Amino acid sequence: MTVPADAPVLDPAVVARHRAMPLTRLVDCGMDAADARALHARSAAGEGWADAGTVLAAARLDKAHRALAARHPLTAVIQARWAAGAALFAQMADNQDTERKRALYRRYTETVSFVADLDGMRRVTVPYAGGQLAGWLRRPAGRPSAGTVIVWGGLSGWGAAYLRTADAVTARGLSCLLVEGPGQGESRLDHGLYMDGQTPNGFARFVDAVTSDVALRVDGVGGPGLLVRLLRRLAGLAPPPLPGALAGPVRRPAGVRGSAGRRVRRQRRPARPGSTGVP
Repeated sequence: MTVPADAPVLDPAVVARHRAMPLTRLVDCGMDAADARALHARSAAGEGWADAGTVLAAARLDKAHRALAARHPLTAVIQARWAAGAALFAQMADNQDTERKRALYRRYTETVSFVADLDGMRRVTVPYAGGQLAGWLRRPAGRPSAGTVIVWGGLSGWGAAYLRTADAVTARGLSCLLVEGPGQGESRLDHGLYMDGQTPNGFARFVDAVTSDVALRVDGVGGPGLLVRLLRRLAGLAPPPLPGALAGPVRRPAGVRGSAGRRVRRQRRPARPGSTGVP
């Protein structure tokens, strides 16, 4: 792409932020497309990223409350989810765990709680290492759950950032648990739980929370490349064929589910020359 000669010179920090959070990512993780463009435009014009995101979130939240008061529940849910998306990215302005980031993340969590109140999603918390891990459970509407998929994110996206994934999962009759494990979100910012050698035990607590519910059953775990080894360990499976693939079923190593839902059988290692191939 050719940049016009009279194009404004952006601050390198703004350029880096736009590169890390392009429009596609903003929309994928819940922002309205118009708000996503506005966030880029306002930050390019010199407004602080966190300030612009907070203003956009507040405007959507106000529209959600007005829609609810006017008895338009579907519109209220849509606006509230767009508010949550804007609030999510507002707190991403700070890479360090500053007091501002903590305050912004609490505001984001409060917005997601409002979404949950509107659409029946339930907050799940589990104790761990002297603190608390949190997640959001969505069940399929109007029918029993045929199983449960647990989704966790990576370095900067987790939990309710994947509400659209939960939409896709629950539309197919499965429950979906969007979690924040050690080193992620509220678990890190408010409870000081970081990734360490015991991190798999933290994520396993969510598996325990689901298997202890008689109405649920774990059918898969999903996450990005960062957690592929963790998924393998928890699920008892061979590594997923691609980063972000869905591994399942948990603790029954029958295969790996790819993103299209196909079951991929584990490949046998080729026999060594001169070997019978029998273990």
